[in-house]
Amino acid sequence: RDNTNSPTQGFRALVQGGPWVEFDAPDSPVFGTMKFELSQYIPTKPLVIAMNGGGRFSWGAPSIYQSSLSNFRAYTVGEQFKENMLFFQSELRIPFGKTRFGASGFGGIATLFDDANDLGSKSNYYPMGGAGLWMWLSEKQKMPLRVEYANGIQGARGFYIAMGQSFR
Repeated sequence: RDNTNSPTQGFRALVQGGPWVEFDAPDSPVFGTMKFELSQYIPTKPLVIAMNGGGRFSWGAPSIYQSSLSNFRAYTVGEQFKENMLFFQSELRIPFGKTRFGASGFGGIATLFDDANDLGSKSNYYPMGGAGLWMWLSEKQKMPLRVEYANGIQGARGFYIAMGQSFR
């Protein structure tokens, strides 16, 4: 990426995970998680198209360590969870000329599932979309302050005020 706070070109790959041990567990005390994520940033003057996708998988994990929609605007973390998650989201980052201000539009879809058979169930898919405005708090460091609204399904929605990009 050309900038870690607000990239305009390049890509980022992340892989993390490992086993956990819960010594007071009545069943198997060992469980684990694995997460991967890829982000791509495409400059198309004057816009930047930012794409982000990945997944999180767990095995033998208690509910608190399972996957939720934590990367997804509009949904509250922990309300929906399953052992595994796959997601894709995209965002248009639109500067307003040479000013400190801009806008964004975003959308995506995620699925939560316990096993591969659940992937065919429509009820396991969670779309979201929204828009917002941003301004550079620091033009030199490319640190934005964002104000956004996101909408999902089943009444899921959110209004956000945050520093930094939603994914970078």
